[in-house]
Amino acid sequence: MAMAALCLLVQSPCVAKAPEIGGASSTAEFVCKGAPSQTCHFSIIRQAGGKWTFTLGSGERRRLNDVAVGADRYMVSVNFSPPADPVSCTRVPAAGKRSAWCKFSIVARDDNN
Repeated sequence: MAMAALCLLVQSPCVAKAPEIGGASSTAEFVCKGAPSQTCHFSIIRQAGGKWTFTLGSGERRRLNDVAVGADRYMVSVNFSPPADPVSCTRVPAAGKRSAWCKFSIVARDDNN
């Protein structure tokens, strides 16, 4: 099943990808598809517990090992850190942050953005 993506900003880093089924630890690739001046802030919520956070500049990629593809979840936001609660992560820009954007999804093997 393909996930539909709703982009409310003209230059939002938005690409829809169907999550892979699984949960076994493997490698996943994360990429920032923001505009040249944007920074993507990632927060990976581990199924086994814990959280990883990191940032990528526009066009940068990072491969992470020991990720449960199809089971771990992630949030990515543009120009600000993701909220602590995934329910608060929305594709609607935060008040006063016109360039802000947030997405919550399941980790796929590649092109997580």
